[in-house]
Amino acid sequence: PVMRYRGSVVPVVELARPTPRLSARVVVIRHAGRVFGLRVDRVGELRELAGDPGALVADADGVVRVLNVDALLP
Repeated sequence: PVMRYRGSVVPVVELARPTPRLSARVVVIRHAGRVFGLRVDRVGELRELAGDPGALVADADGVVRVLNVDALLP
């Protein structure tokens, strides 16, 4: 899928559950000179973290999963 963002068409990577939910969100990412969207069920917070892709990282705020953005891009 694609979407319009600030006058441009950007690809969207589906990370949300494959159900027709109107409440899904699209997080726009700029990485390595490319802009794309990540469709997700919900977002609590976005942070840059160091860690192995797919790993769960615990800190004082809780547990988060580290995404490998390069692996998500086509």
